[in-house]
Amino acid sequence: MFSKAYLPYPEPPANKITGWALIQHRFPHLESHVHGGRNTDYQDTSIDLNDLQEWDDTFPTYQDIYNFSKSTSFLWERFHAADVGNPVGHNTFRHRFFDPANPMIFAESDLAAVSNGFFDHLNFLIRLATETSNGQNFIMIHGSKAARLRRKGGRNHSQKEPDRTSFWFDGRYPRNSTTDRAHPLPATHIPCLIVGDYKLYGKFRHRMLVERSEGKNDELQKVMNQIHDYMDMHHCRFGYILTETELIMFRRREGGWGHIDFSKAVRRNATSVNELNALMVLWYFHVKYAFMNAAPGYYLESHYNKCPEDLGGGVYTAQERRELKLPETSAGTPTTKTAKRTVNRKAVFRINGKVTLA
Repeated sequence: MFSKAYLPYPEPPANKITGWALIQHRFPHLESHVHGGRNTDYQDTSIDLNDLQEWDDTFPTYQDIYNFSKSTSFLWERFHAADVGNPVGHNTFRHRFFDPANPMIFAESDLAAVSNGFFDHLNFLIRLATETSNGQNFIMIHGSKAARLRRKGGRNHSQKEPDRTSFWFDGRYPRNSTTDRAHPLPATHIPCLIVGDYKLYGKFRHRMLVERSEGKNDELQKVMNQIHDYMDMHHCRFGYILTETELIMFRRREGGWGHIDFSKAVRRNATSVNELNALMVLWYFHVKYAFMNAAPGYYLESHYNKCPEDLGGGVYTAQERRELKLPETSAGTPTTKTAKRTVNRKAVFRINGKVTLA
């Protein structure tokens, strides 16, 4: 435990249920029955794994997030002073949050189903921190159909479906900004603030990122192509992958295609007090960077215009070419020709500057 001398505010009475107590809630252990296999063979763009980097020491610690939860009088009141009890209304807790039974997981759809309680809990905590009395919209995390404002360029727009998107929400409709209360807009006008995806630990885990230079990277390449493209197409700086055991955050870097940092592994459930957990980290990123838009902010424009053709770049519809004032393709030359030749029906690798197929 941290010494009380280091805490900027006194701790609340032990009998209170505070937001900070809820953010450290432990969920039922998830036991996967999948211990290997193949990931989605993503059919659009690829990245160069040499551009992956470990996140630097700016990734938040437990103490950083704890301090942030007390950084404003509003957050301190909501997360340390008020007795919030059990959430009610739109974000009511589901009874299965506290079901001691261990659900069985055989596929990503199973993981998504048993994670509903996790995200209901997270949405309540985010709403607690972002629903103010001044009429602003707050932040909500939901499926991919709610926020589909995307870049121009790339293939199969209708088939690109990240598992989780976050967006502005007024309690009834997704919104395109913190203050928008006009007539509801279609999902194609709603920006995604932070994008996320589910993966099974048996198929993808943090160790694959750390050991990427030591062996075959077929499955890693597929997953990184996918999460990076989801982030880029939605103009997101941050993204994440959640497995049944760990959370990995990703951060796109400015300057070029496929430049991305990965965080350390964060456990879904902490094993001791004063330890990071996935709930806490996702709450922090959505409140600090999406809602408050603290530097460097949640938005980073797409770098698809910098994507090399050998990694799936240069694919635009005729309408997109007109809107972007790009030269028309030669008569009889389909705009998808390059992509069909280069996208990874097998994983695309760049090794020593040469592109090969796995």
